[in-house]
Amino acid sequence: MAFFPFQDQTETSLLNQLAENLKGNDKKGVHLLEIKHLSEAPEQAKTFVNACKNNNLELLVWIAPALQNNEAISQAETILEKSDVAVAKLYYPPLIEFLSFHEQSIKTERMFAFPFEKLNWSSLKAIEEALQKVKAGDTLRLSGEVLSLKTITEALLKGIEKAKDSDVFLWNQFQKMDQNQDGTLTVDEIYVLLSQMGFSKTEVESLVAASDENKDGVLTFEEFQANLQQDIQKMLEKVNTQLVYSLIEKERYQEFLIVDNQFDPQTASEILHWMEEVAISAAHQEEQEKTALTEWMNANALPFLGVEVLPGKGLFTNRKTFSEGQ
Repeated sequence: MAFFPFQDQTETSLLNQLAENLKGNDKKGVHLLEIKHLSEAPEQAKTFVNACKNNNLELLVWIAPALQNNEAISQAETILEKSDVAVAKLYYPPLIEFLSFHEQSIKTERMFAFPFEKLNWSSLKAIEEALQKVKAGDTLRLSGEVLSLKTITEALLKGIEKAKDSDVFLWNQFQKMDQNQDGTLTVDEIYVLLSQMGFSKTEVESLVAASDENKDGVLTFEEFQANLQQDIQKMLEKVNTQLVYSLIEKERYQEFLIVDNQFDPQTASEILHWMEEVAISAAHQEEQEKTALTEWMNANALPFLGVEVLPGKGLFTNRKTFSEGQ
């Protein structure tokens, strides 16, 4: 499979995550339109068609949010249908991955708010499974799993608790910083994370130098782990994992999408309308199998913990994630 991300390559996009999990030698070209790039759908469709033609691919798989009557998606569909290549379309309901929109409030305030109690939620895992089976001419609509906010909150809480195990925590933190996955951390890789916390390049260089036992300019996991000056497990046990959710008015959630997540007003309105339609259809349905939710939480809870590691030092965290009085 060939994956074509057309957004900023510095982003950790959903399509990049798909590409990491799927390997194959078939002649499929795959592109996933993320909800935050909704208005760009027609242009992305044009670029996708041209890229697939240039790479002599036999099937284009277009993955997009399952919004009804969206003008941008309709225009993109027309472009795909008028191309002289085979096309399959796959539409997804709200993704569990959208919880990342709430990452900041979860890791600092231990709370998040949502306008609907119950939705049909899907996951990238479901998209992966559909990609393996899709054929030319198919139009597939993922049904998702009916999940309540209470269930999602409970699953996230369990995932955050598991992320507090010191061995798992340190390895996951190391892997998160090891961008090229070569088993070592460079100053530049560590700086990508620590610069977001206000650390200068010089400060990062000093932290690495203090932990770099063989002075080769990089940190192995053993060096990363051995030079921490705190009892990490004891510190992690103090991290507060209490988590609550609340329902908020739709207007406030739309403002949250615009102000906190940089959606344009039109896209934010479209998302809200989409989710409301999904919520209406899910309102009287029973909750379903939670396997995809549990798997996602176990694999993705670390960012919600709100704790990072300074090489050669210890934990760095927002104080609100610790228990009161600590």
